[in-house]
Amino acid sequence: MDKWTEIRTAYQVAKFGTVSAAADNLGIHRATVIRHIDALEAELGGKVFQRHARGYTVTEVGEDLMRVAQRTEEHFEGLAGRTRGRAGEMTGELIVTSPEGVSPVLLPVIRSFQHLNPQMRVNYRTSPELFRLEYGEAHVAVRAGRKPTDLDNVVLPFLAIRRALYAHKNYLQSFDMKIPKNKDEYAKHTLVTTTGILFCTIFSRVGFLTISRTRRDVLSAPVI
Repeated sequence: MDKWTEIRTAYQVAKFGTVSAAADNLGIHRATVIRHIDALEAELGGKVFQRHARGYTVTEVGEDLMRVAQRTEEHFEGLAGRTRGRAGEMTGELIVTSPEGVSPVLLPVIRSFQHLNPQMRVNYRTSPELFRLEYGEAHVAVRAGRKPTDLDNVVLPFLAIRRALYAHKNYLQSFDMKIPKNKDEYAKHTLVTTTGILFCTIFSRVGFLTISRTRRDVLSAPVI
């Protein structure tokens, strides 16, 4: 889903409560805001906002989406805030890795980072594989699961993750299966997942932004 522009627009509508206020803040036409919202809802297959006479209010789907947008904006605004007034130009390679589903959130930020730091070469890898920061396989990683404990890395909460498992009733009946009540009971079932995905990530509820000690300088680089 390549809809970060639409997500950003929707976030502004949620923040200000009206299409007109969001349009003014973004410097775009009111019709463009409405078009972005319509496109986003079509992509998600559900309503992000409830329209009423006084403005727009977010739905349950919209609340989930806004939490992701807000957390992303806060993290990278925080990084940018720590850089203001600091001189120095960054050079070299920056390897960023994340699950594929996070790419719509990260790609616009990476693009801005690259524009503001032209001497940096950003290598973005989307994969369920866990690249080892301590061996230089990646410098910045977005990961789902338990909070990393390596004290040499900077670890920040990034976003909440909601997952669900589904089974057809015929499957349960054919194999005389019962709905699992705990993690151990899942071992009795056949699971269909994305290639290479770790079983533990099914139960992950938090994604973390982890920055290697070898590239902590990105914390002081312009990003937006």
